[in-house]
Amino acid sequence: MKRNTNQPLFYTVVAMGLSVIIGLSAYMSAEAATTRYDFLVRGTVVSVNYANKVMNVSATIASDRAKEDLLGKVIPYSVGKSSFFKWTLGEKKGTTFAKGVVQGDEVVIRGSAKSDGSYVAQWVVTNDTAFTIIGKVQQHNKDAMKIRVVVSSSTYKESALKNKELVVLYNTGTKLYGGNGKAILADQIPEAQQYIKFTGRINNGNFIASKVWDNTPR
Repeated sequence: MKRNTNQPLFYTVVAMGLSVIIGLSAYMSAEAATTRYDFLVRGTVVSVNYANKVMNVSATIASDRAKEDLLGKVIPYSVGKSSFFKWTLGEKKGTTFAKGVVQGDEVVIRGSAKSDGSYVAQWVVTNDTAFTIIGKVQQHNKDAMKIRVVVSSSTYKESALKNKELVVLYNTGTKLYGGNGKAILADQIPEAQQYIKFTGRINNGNFIASKVWDNTPR
């Protein structure tokens, strides 16, 4: 039986072989990355890529071995094989990357630093950053929409915040209430050395109020 010499069989086989080799090499390279050290970090989510299962996080706290590499830096963490959890009303529940992590969240990550320079998360916990804070007004900058207070009580990390100065931001969507429970304007927010109450959520490290009350004792 005579072979058709016009058919580029040899070249087809070679091309297919090269494709397999290249794909296998890439796979083996990824699998061959070894663990340099394990880490634990806490930080703020700067951005997320749900399609590629990567999140960029700026670490504010890092385990000793990881401080030089991760602390204060925006680093991409691979989360393709991670387990996800989220604190809600004092209870840690399982979730997913798409449902449990958004830009601005505070997260805790346990993972491994790899020899290829990547950082692979084993699990990710999204902290509950909702707060209710009562504080004594020190300064109100209406133009910048900032209120500086000395914290009297806080549902969020009270031991770290109590008796400390804190800046709380508000915006055009923040609801403002007077001592009688009726809506007020920003001009009517209590003056310095009077008490005020906030509820809101931390985003990108900023305390952002969704509601503000005149909490001056009467």
